[in-house]
Amino acid sequence: MWQFLLQVNRFYTFSEVKKGLDLHNQQVTNSLSRLEEKGLILRDVQFYGHKPRNVYLGLDPEDSRLKVKVVDNHGTLWTTITWEENDGSSISIVGIDLGELTNYIKQERDELILKWPEWINVLAEQGKVTFSDYSDSGLS
Repeated sequence: MWQFLLQVNRFYTFSEVKKGLDLHNQQVTNSLSRLEEKGLILRDVQFYGHKPRNVYLGLDPEDSRLKVKVVDNHGTLWTTITWEENDGSSISIVGIDLGELTNYIKQERDELILKWPEWINVLAEQGKVTFSDYSDSGLS
C-alpha cells in the first residue's frame, strides 16, 4: 500500500486506495493506520463540498527530493511539502493545516514537550523538516 501511495505526489482518498489495490474496507483501514503510526503517510481532512474526507499522502523519508516546511502563523501551524527535482523544478503541496500549536504541547511529569505527528518526527530525523514563523516564511 505504501508503494501505491508513493506513485504520485498527491493525496489519495480512501476509496481511491481501496479501488486501486482491490482491497476490503477493513484491510485498507488497518494498513493506513499502521502506516500512519509509523510516520510513513500523512492523513489530512479535506472538504469536498460541505463533507469532510480523510485523504492520505505517502511520504518516503529516504527521498532526497523531499523537503517539509512547518510555518507558525501566530500559533496556527501550516506546512508545505515539496519534492525538488534535479533540473530545478519542483512539485509542492501548499497550506496543509496542522491546527493549533497548543495541540502538540504535552506535559510529561513536570516538563512541557512538543509531540509532533509521527510523520514530522520521522522526516525531522532525516533532516527534511524546517520550522519558521510567518514573518520569515516568504508568505507575508
